[in-house]
Amino acid sequence: MQADFKPTTTEATAAKTIALPLIRRGDQGQTVKIAQKILIVNGYLGNESYDANFGQKTEQAVKNYQNNHNLAADGVVGMKTWEELIKDIRRS
Repeated sequence: MQADFKPTTTEATAAKTIALPLIRRGDQGQTVKIAQKILIVNGYLGNESYDANFGQKTEQAVKNYQNNHNLAADGVVGMKTWEELIKDIRRS
């Protein structure tokens, strides 16, 4: 007789996924501020640009970051760019 194995998950063992939105030039808010802070910590953006506004300086910083991480340098923070930014947080 073969027993059925059914894996179970609990709140403590379930993987947590955070969906971060696509952000680009013209966007504003906390998500932009998070991206800016990571870019500042990693030397891609100056402190003066930590303003929650995704402007030209943030866009250029994102493009530079993307170039240095072998990503399409479109200046848009999408899923792949977020993944790399989050990896940088974990390395810090």
